[in-house]
Amino acid sequence: HFVAVFAVWGLVALAGAIEQDGNLRYIASGFLLGLAILMKQHGLVFVACAAVWVAVGPARRKTRHFATLLLGVAAVFGLLGLWLVLSGSFDRFWFWVIRYAASYGTRQGLAEGWRNFVFSTSRFVPQAALLWLLAASGAALLLTRRFSSQTRWRLGALLVLSFLGVCPGLYFREHYFLLFLPAVALLVAVASEAAGAIPGIGRWLAPGAVRPIPGNPGP
Repeated sequence: HFVAVFAVWGLVALAGAIEQDGNLRYIASGFLLGLAILMKQHGLVFVACAAVWVAVGPARRKTRHFATLLLGVAAVFGLLGLWLVLSGSFDRFWFWVIRYAASYGTRQGLAEGWRNFVFSTSRFVPQAALLWLLAASGAALLLTRRFSSQTRWRLGALLVLSFLGVCPGLYFREHYFLLFLPAVALLVAVASEAAGAIPGIGRWLAPGAVRPIPGNPGP
């Protein structure tokens, strides 16, 4: 999913900007996050995640830094708007991206949304149940182990906000969950690091990491 590609690179650039306090890095991060939104409106949640990262970071002038990041986001849409106006397609853009998207995103009720969620997750969660269990364990460890508050805020914001990125419209189509995977992967890493301290654990965890889908041939 191209939203996740640009969002992950944008957050990586942001982490470097927070560490080294460089304006160009903030602009680059904002530009990449703007591209994530350009791929699909759901990418907006990663700008919110970036706001949390900047807020909990050690750097001073946080408002200025986030404004610099937003400048990078604005550059994407400024260039897009200029191209749309020059090509005479701004009206079509507004219809399909704003008006149609608003209508499409409000068709599902909560009951339908829950059914969609259960149906979609039942198609991919059981096939990698151990990995999802590791992710849940990583989330629990994030709260119980001695992680810094900055780490907890960063991973917590990424987890919650990327899941919210799956939710608009309540359709919960399977490929929407790709936005959630970067946060899940980091939580799996947290759990795996803790599990690695247990001697011989890999011998019994590895075979159950991914269970073949019934009816599909193995590799």
